[in-house]
Amino acid sequence: MSSERGSGGRRFSRREALALGAAASVLVALGTGVRDVGGREESGRTLLHRGRRIRIQRVRGRRELYIEGEHIRTVHSNGAYRAEGFVFSPSPTLEELAREMVDYRAALQARRARFLAARR
Repeated sequence: MSSERGSGGRRFSRREALALGAAASVLVALGTGVRDVGGREESGRTLLHRGRRIRIQRVRGRRELYIEGEHIRTVHSNGAYRAEGFVFSPSPTLEELAREMVDYRAALQARRARFLAARR
């Protein structure tokens, strides 16, 4: 029996299979919150990386990422996170994605400073 068949025995179209997969990803993402020892969800978590403040906060059941107060829109798919509009490889956690973004921005700022110093 094909793995693409539903319980009624009919085949799913590619569009239906993708929609079901997306719905399952949303359900998994909503159910995997940051929890404390008692099993309660934390409202947020702050960490520092290279002097930058990273905040991961739960808003309406979704984990949101903020770097230095700037909201970073993220996508969670296939078990990994990536930032919308940025060319970063997918990261397994929001914390790792935030660290990569901070490192990238620091390298970019250093390169810009060297470029401006060379022009003088």
